[in-house]
Amino acid sequence: MKPDNLFLLHSIVADTLLHKIQSGEDATAPMLNVARQFLNDNGIKTRGNEQQKLTELFNSLPRFEDTKNH
Repeated sequence: MKPDNLFLLHSIVADTLLHKIQSGEDATAPMLNVARQFLNDNGIKTRGNEQQKLTELFNSLPRFEDTKNH
């Protein structure tokens, strides 16, 4: 495959994922996981402000008791 074709394919995948997530068209858990993996595979990591947003999201999740020991 030509390098130009690889660049085009990469761009199409990125554009498609972005469109689907932003539009809510297919923003399912599996689609978000594909996007997460795509970012990870391309070395995209969170930075300062984004890390704070992830922390806030984590802290807003409900806590469940560990029922294994009860």
